[in-house]
Amino acid sequence: MEGVLNKMIILSNENKDLQKTKEEKQREQIDLVKNYLGVYHDEDDALIRGLLNASKKYILDYTGLTEQQYMENEDSLKMVLFLLVSQFYDNRSMQSSQLKENTAIDNILNLYRNNLVGEEVNN
Repeated sequence: MEGVLNKMIILSNENKDLQKTKEEKQREQIDLVKNYLGVYHDEDDALIRGLLNASKKYILDYTGLTEQQYMENEDSLKMVLFLLVSQFYDNRSMQSSQLKENTAIDNILNLYRNNLVGEEVNN
């Protein structure tokens, strides 16, 4: 009987995870990024949200992944997302000519890249 009860509790918790709203997931992601950045205040939340969106778009554009493919590989791409947000956040007052390329970002994204040179591009 206890085994069945434990399975029911596990299933209930999984259902709760599935029912998380997009806003709750985004809040969790912002909190993870803030922790990664060492930001312990809420004043930059809107900025970080924007940087997360821009970083995700960068990943999608760079790799050619669809939204669905991104979601399927989200755990693997999370580090790149954090690195990009960190780079954008730390260098938000620098000009693009002063930015240094982060080879870790390129190396990881190249593993997922679909849009290789030589493919036909639709304009």
